Amino acid sequence: MSMELDQSLDAIIASKPKGGIRKRRARSNKPKPTKNAKPAVNTASALKSVISEESKIIVSNLPTDVTEAQVKELFVKSIGPCKRVSLAYGPNGRSKGIATIIFSRPGDATRAYEQYEGRLVDGTRKMKVEIILDPSRQLNSLAARVSPASNASATASKNGAKSSKRKTTRRRRTPNRPKKSAEELDKEMDDYFGSNEKE
Repeated sequence: MSMELDQSLDAIIASKPKGGIRKRRARSNKPKPTKNAKPAVNTASALKSVISEESKIIVSNLPTDVTEAQVKELFVKSIGPCKRVSLAYGPNGRSKGIATIIFSRPGDATRAYEQYEGRLVDGTRKMKVEIILDPSRQLNSLAARVSPASNASATASKNGAKSSKRKTTRRRRTPNRPKKSAEELDKEMDDYFGSNEKE
């Protein structure tokens, strides 16, 4: 090392091997095949079969003056017998416009969804019908249902998160106001205090 300090810069460069900096190969965005990759489980058919057997729904966006008896009458006449109908009420005792219906027969929840989802009430409100799944019926775990991510999508999501952070940290610029001289500020003060003394 001490020998290199005694040499000129040209001599040090000449003694180094030729070729300089090696170029790195560009990374490809193609996902690498994994050894133990399993195909994503098609659970759509399993989910449909579970949903078709459900008997509980939640209906929301109902008018607040609707009663449990009216909700029960509608679904008993059009879908089938109900075990229980209940409305959600707020702290003031007023209906929230949300009803929970449990049907006696399995599969009636699906029929109710197909018949009433998006239907208008009073010509303006769209009913929202949600089928509630029974937690005792197990589908495959979420980990088994999620397909493996490719490297390209993973890096794209990281880059997207970084760019969104940059956008949110920018400050808004206010327009530049002309600076006032000391005389102008003194005049404004005199006008202000002079007007207060007159009142």
